[in-house]
Order: sequence, then structure tokens, then C-alpha cells
Amino acid sequence: MPNRTNSKPPLAVNRYGGLDVPLSVWTVDGETDLVAGLLVEIAPTGPVAAIDLPGWTAIPRSGRCTRAYSRSRTTSARELATLPDAARQRVAHHLVTKTTLAPKLRPENGLGMVCASSWLLHCPGGLESALTALKPGGVLAVLGRTDQDAIDIATLVDADTSGGGASSLDFTAYLIATAPETLDAAVRAAEGEQPEAERHWAVGIWSKHARRSGGTRA
Repeated sequence: MPNRTNSKPPLAVNRYGGLDVPLSVWTVDGETDLVAGLLVEIAPTGPVAAIDLPGWTAIPRSGRCTRAYSRSRTTSARELATLPDAARQRVAHHLVTKTTLAPKLRPENGLGMVCASSWLLHCPGGLESALTALKPGGVLAVLGRTDQDAIDIATLVDADTSGGGASSLDFTAYLIATAPETLDAAVRAAEGEQPEAERHWAVGIWSKHARRSGGTRA
């Protein structure tokens, strides 16, 4: 397992397994570290859309063009203020609600990655617009932290494998990410030393079907 060094910023490289196996477990130093790790592991080409995504500022900091869709003007202004000028210039920012997300996503095309909270799955037309905006071979990553989030992500996995609304996707991986102290808390909770452990991150990852010119899947 790779060791972190003081000469480098935290990155989600302390992990068991890459994304080439159905289930991966990472230790991370928070949501920004998790998003940074996903960018390194997936290496998307093309702009990246961040939808209601904690830790999204890792995307422009990595040098990528970023489409940020946020629900809170106050929170997004605070997050934008943390970015250096060069990174801020890579961001096209949009304030959205459940009903306005899909219309604001529709003009997008050729995205290399859509990284979103599970809120995306509750926006009318949001998932469909996100998939249309992805280029063939592009990646969808959905992050959640509650029991309901995990159910929503699992439901999307089921829809993918059964040819439902997500049938343009190929399931790639399911990732569990958590801070080391959360693992320790989970052990203490299991031993009855505390009532509840902090929730880990659950991440579902899919790729959009690549198609040959004849329309068949590659």
C-alpha cells in the first residue's frame, strides 16, 4: 500500500484495489481527497461536470475544465473563493434546483466525466441529461453517504444490469471510501463502545457505451 509523503498533498492513494475490480476500498482525507483520487484513477479526457458535489474544487485544481452545478449560492461562493485565479478561470458555475438541473445540463456535450452526489438521481430528467452530455467512453460517478444514498446507487446498478433507464451505461466499480478514524470508530461501535459510527462514502462508477460508426457497441 503506497505511503504518503510530506512533500505531496493528501491524495486517495492509500487503498486496497484500483477500479479494475468490482469492489474497491480506499482511505481518504475527506471529500476533496476522494474526488482528487477519482480523477487520478479514472483520468477523464474532456471537461468534467460536478453536480452538487462535495470536494468538487479538486477538479479545477487538477487543471481540468469544470462545469460546477451547485444548489447553494453561499456555499458555492465560499468554495470558489478558495481557488487560485488560474483554477477559478477553469470553472463555469451554475446555480440549479431539482427542476432546473436538466435544462441547464442539456447544452453540454463531450464531457469526459460527470461526478455527482446522489441528488442527481432525484432530479427530473437529470440523469438522462447527464448521460447525453457524456461522450462515449465517458464516466459517471455517483457519490453518497447515507443509507438512502447507498440504496439509490444500488438501484442504478440494478437498472444498468437489467436494461432500465441506465442501459446506456456499463457498470465499472463500486467504491467504499472512508477516513482512517472512521474505520476506528466503526470498530468501537461494533464492540459497543459508542452508539454509532460515522458513515463512509459509497461511490458507484459507470462508463458510457462506446459505439462504432455502425451504431453497435464497441
